Amino acid sequence: NLTLSECLAGFTRQSAWTSGMESDLGFIAPGMLADLTVFNRDLFNTPVSAWGDVGVDLTMINGNIVFQNDTGI
Repeated sequence: NLTLSECLAGFTRQSAWTSGMESDLGFIAPGMLADLTVFNRDLFNTPVSAWGDVGVDLTMINGNIVFQNDTGI
């Protein structure tokens, strides 16, 4: 079994490396493309059984907000 940290790394740093874009994607830092999703709950403090109820508050692609939940942030 993978930990949540390992899963997140697989969807972020590892996928950026696999696509050859590790200098632009994979983590949040100045100069990066800022492709990210903000969930309405902290996954680290949410039981796995409740992950299906976790919603999205905000999605950014290349630093631009492409989705924002009006009831969230």
